[in-house]
Amino acid sequence: MVRCRGCALFEYKCVCTTLAPVEPSVSLVIIRHCKERNRGSNTARILHTSLPQSTMLDYGCTSAHLPDLSNINWESAALVFPMFYNPDPDYPPMAVEDTSNIQTIILLDGSWKQTSRMLKRMPELIRLPRLEIAPASPPLPRIRHPYFEGGMCTMEA
Repeated sequence: MVRCRGCALFEYKCVCTTLAPVEPSVSLVIIRHCKERNRGSNTARILHTSLPQSTMLDYGCTSAHLPDLSNINWESAALVFPMFYNPDPDYPPMAVEDTSNIQTIILLDGSWKQTSRMLKRMPELIRLPRLEIAPASPPLPRIRHPYFEGGMCTMEA
C-alpha cells in the first residue's frame, strides 16, 4: 500500500485535504524522536501540517544529535509533559500558573520511553514550567492506547 507524502497515512486514509491551517497565538515547537519520523501513526506530522508556523525538530537521528534549541525564548516557553515525571530532583516540575505570558509551547513526540529519555537529555526543558492538559471528555478516538491514566498522543495534547 502506498502512503501519502503529506500525512504518511495510507492513501485511502489520507487526511491532507481535510486539514485546515490554524494560526495559534503562540508558537509551537515539536521535538520528534527520529524513530517516529516514518511511522504512519505519527500524529505530530499531521499537527505540524495543520500549524504551518510550527517548528518540527528531530531528536536522536545520530548518536550525538540533539536538536538546536537556540532560537527558543526560554522566559516565555512551557513544556507539555506529565507533572509526575521528574528526571532531576534539583528542578521539581512546576505547573504554569499564568498562561498569558506563554509565547512558545514545546511538545515532545515519541513513545513514553523515548520522550522521557529525551527530557532527561535536554536539561533546558527540565527547567520549564509544564502545561497540564486534561483528557477530552468524552474521550477522543485513539490511534493507540496510553501507558498511563490521562496519557495522550501528541496531536491530542
